[in-house]
Amino acid sequence: MRPLTGELLFEAWERGANAPYHTLALSMLASACPKRGWDELADLSIAERDGELLRLRAMTFGDRLGGCLPCEACGARLEFEVAVSFLIENLRSAPALQAHTMRRATSRDLAAVRSSPDPRRALLMRCLSSDAGEDFSEETAAEQFNRINEDAEIRLALPCPVCSAMQHTVLDIVRFFWAELRHAVKKLLQEVHELASAYGWSEQSILSMNPARRAIYLDLARP
Repeated sequence: MRPLTGELLFEAWERGANAPYHTLALSMLASACPKRGWDELADLSIAERDGELLRLRAMTFGDRLGGCLPCEACGARLEFEVAVSFLIENLRSAPALQAHTMRRATSRDLAAVRSSPDPRRALLMRCLSSDAGEDFSEETAAEQFNRINEDAEIRLALPCPVCSAMQHTVLDIVRFFWAELRHAVKKLLQEVHELASAYGWSEQSILSMNPARRAIYLDLARP
């Protein structure tokens, strides 16, 4: 796995720009993991896929992940910061729950049911083993599905600094990482524009430059 910097950052952005949401995570991972085929990545469970995304995010933007959301109790702005390494460790330490009649959902499964009139039921039936038997109720299937896929959601518990209410939220690492990636692309394009305008360098030569050196040239080029 390689961090998404320079040309790789642009490649991941270009791959994901027109990708539907259900393939967005795979698009980012495919740019970072050229030796892993699309089929291999698509067959990762959602928890495994998001664990790989967290690793890639840490390699690309660092270990600290921060954001903000409104408190549901009082509406105050609630800022948070969490270590990506902590989230990865939590995923690794989660018990590997299994069910004989149900398997964990993958990105391939999500893609297959996206146009179904009842995607959740279609996902249950797709992950249900043929060994379940005709008397296996849909309610039981849903219980097993939720139990073995519970680590597919990254949950955060955040205390409000104003009213002390505990805010529970789910971190969608796919959308979060993609938003950061788009912001980084815009910033890098601006740097390329400034340096190309100031020195006449090509995009390729600017992107291949060490970021620390590029920052110094930017300071010199700016009035």
